[in-house]
Amino acid sequence: MESCSNASNVEHVCHVFMNYDDSEVKKNLASHLQRCLSRNGLHVFPNQRELQGGDNSRAALKEAKVHIAIFSTGYANSSQCLNELVQMLESGSTVIPVFYNVSPSDLRWTKEGNGVYAQALSMLQGKKTTDSETHEEKALYCSNTIGKWRKALFDVAGKSGFVLDAYNGDEGKLVYKIVKRVLKKLKNHFYYDVFINHRGPDAKETFASHLYHCLRAHGLRVFLDIKEMQKGEIITSQIHRAIQGASIHIAIFSENYADSIWCLDELSLMFKSQSTILPVFYGVEPSVLRSYSKCLKEHEEHKISNCETDKKIPRHDPGKIAEWRNALSEVSKIDGFNLEKYDGDEGKLAHQLVQKVLYEIVTQNAAK
Repeated sequence: MESCSNASNVEHVCHVFMNYDDSEVKKNLASHLQRCLSRNGLHVFPNQRELQGGDNSRAALKEAKVHIAIFSTGYANSSQCLNELVQMLESGSTVIPVFYNVSPSDLRWTKEGNGVYAQALSMLQGKKTTDSETHEEKALYCSNTIGKWRKALFDVAGKSGFVLDAYNGDEGKLVYKIVKRVLKKLKNHFYYDVFINHRGPDAKETFASHLYHCLRAHGLRVFLDIKEMQKGEIITSQIHRAIQGASIHIAIFSENYADSIWCLDELSLMFKSQSTILPVFYGVEPSVLRSYSKCLKEHEEHKISNCETDKKIPRHDPGKIAEWRNALSEVSKIDGFNLEKYDGDEGKLAHQLVQKVLYEIVTQNAAK
């Protein structure tokens, strides 16, 4: 496998796409960088959970808003790394070059230079293959492809990036600086401090709205669907990104919460993200989580007609209902905030919740 960009699974969203040669940086710099980005709530392709084999890198490359290209001495030996680099630059998204034991000049002078990248492209240009029809020998890579690779390397060398030598070989400092740059770039795209999960008719214009503005007043970036949606974007895609990027999730459980499959889907994604979840019981007791089983049963029994066979089939996938049930079961184990304990005073509840959110964020930042 030439490049670590091979993987068998791409999750709902990819924030950062990493491009590098497996043999030199996969188990050191790339591994540390990937894990550090993930700890900041970002989904990175490839990540440590993805299996080798298959190739969904094209989808991840297209989705990512930031691309990181780690240039090592053996990078240009990989046609896959070079092809990905061309696509990264064509995507229009941010490309951050990282020069790992090579210099930008190695990338600039690949036609007449004598550096490792010039030698690698010369080797690739000289590779031959046999035509399956004529059985004649021909160049494995056409001159147009080689030209695109050279131009991509030259162009990316001029971008603002990071050189390991500038940090006296300290990879820890290098990773810290790269992550800081990525978070700054992504802040306006995906990063949220808090995601508020709620059923609109029950709480959107009351408690959820007050809480949203209280959190914003403390300088936090908060996702509350209608307020944060961007025009022209698929709703589910943006919500998935917001959930995966948020440090804190607040689930506001109301009487009719479980009637909404959107609420249940979001709750399931919140648990998968492994970020902190703060349950709020708004006009209901914590025991309501058990009573939601009736709603789940109704979702389970909901049938629709198959347009081809005209037979009744389940409206919702059984596996998804199982995920909803598991999420509700898990959240029932978390100490939450009950409006009843504050004598129905929503202002007091919001204040205490905001203090908890601030504490959690400070604690998370200290841990990082």
